[in-house]
Amino acid sequence: MSRVHGIALAAVMAFGGLASSASADSIIRRDVQVSYSDLNLSTEAGASTLLHRIDLAGRQACGGSPFLDPMYKFMPDTVASAFNTCHHAAVAKAVAAVGSPILAQVYAEKGVPSFQRFADR
Repeated sequence: MSRVHGIALAAVMAFGGLASSASADSIIRRDVQVSYSDLNLSTEAGASTLLHRIDLAGRQACGGSPFLDPMYKFMPDTVASAFNTCHHAAVAKAVAAVGSPILAQVYAEKGVPSFQRFADR
């Protein structure tokens, strides 16, 4: 039986975090490779490690951090919301693409953290 040893995490987001008002020219797509050939996905530890890698790749694919968006200082809530939407969609798609029941279970139990403004913490 052949096993896939990596996935490509793809995220589509508009510059400035404003997908609803962006033109087609301002849409970017970022693909991030996530390798897991070194992990045993039949264990919770292996699945947790992969979920962490997917989380980091999702953040990278969605721009790294809302703070890096030039519109953050003007509309922090909007930019943070767009980042979270992008990040959660990318992670969910990647978890589904792997097709591991244990990874899906760990994701359902732990989820992934959302970005919160420091003032909200």
